[in-house]
Amino acid sequence: MAVCRLSERKSPTAMPIVDLVRGPGFFRTLLAGLVVLSHLSNFEIGRPAVFAFFMLSGYWIARMFEEKYKNHPSITVFYTSRFLRIFLAFFAASLIVAVSRTIFLQDVRPEDYLGFVVFGLATHKHDFLGVSWSLDIELQFYLLAPALCLAFGAPRWARLRPFVWPTTLAATALGWVVLLKWEISLVFAFLPSFLIGMWIYYAKIAPSRRAIWASALMFLGIGALVWAWPDARPLLLRNVESPIHEDMFGIAWTALLAPLVAANVRQRSGRFDRWLGDFSYSLYLVHWPTIYYFKIAFAPVPLDIYEQALLLALIPVVAIAFFLIIDRSMEQIRVLLVARRAGVVPAN
Repeated sequence: MAVCRLSERKSPTAMPIVDLVRGPGFFRTLLAGLVVLSHLSNFEIGRPAVFAFFMLSGYWIARMFEEKYKNHPSITVFYTSRFLRIFLAFFAASLIVAVSRTIFLQDVRPEDYLGFVVFGLATHKHDFLGVSWSLDIELQFYLLAPALCLAFGAPRWARLRPFVWPTTLAATALGWVVLLKWEISLVFAFLPSFLIGMWIYYAKIAPSRRAIWASALMFLGIGALVWAWPDARPLLLRNVESPIHEDMFGIAWTALLAPLVAANVRQRSGRFDRWLGDFSYSLYLVHWPTIYYFKIAFAPVPLDIYEQALLLALIPVVAIAFFLIIDRSMEQIRVLLVARRAGVVPAN
């Protein structure tokens, strides 16, 4: 889940409420909220929200690379900046959970310490936070991003662009073979979501209002059809065996939202909206541990509606505290480390 502060155009700090609720930061917070709701219910709306995050990541990373890092003498500045943005807050949250589990539950095994390393989490699943599989996929995408940006954007590679999508399909098929046969999660299986976002940037997609509504209605319509079809309904339910892998369906399903994503990234983004975008990462990191400890302390049985409502009030409080105390401190450290690596203080 990339967190970026670039905005489509300069805008004032104060934003009209209409602009605020459709801004890029608000949209990322909304997607993180869907992940929270998914973990408080039996509806599988969290993973499709993550695939929408992947589309956003493809767009923002492509834009960031072209506007900030493409002409930098060392590609390691890009890698340092993006890795630290994901890793520092992730490590802090994981450490808090690991220490608390060691002290109060005494259930941390040696192999669980693999959870401090992002790479591989989507495969071995020794995850203190319960949601870090997507961070593993995100960082794998960052490794590929500079080469993909050159394939999309470099003039000298223009002759190769017709081969980008066929190569993507082949790589995606290979990723799914590896995932289904050996249960190894690689970014290639999820590459279409990222590349849709990159395509939105490089093709300068500006969808019409009709296209946005059509994509949203088609997305909702397919969701309704899947829900109405008993054999397919497990695709929209958590912890229920599905007729096909739910991520195959989820990637294809959320691809329909490309016009909506393309419209969203072109919206105004003031200071508060950018804070919302950054806050979405904190919300994503801490919500599952909050649910986990709440259940241990108060509700070992399935949550009733009142306990779910209490958690919906508690989770944002925990996320705000983590954002203000931990994430903002980690971001200052990242900026200093990237500045030292680059020799200048970056804007982000």
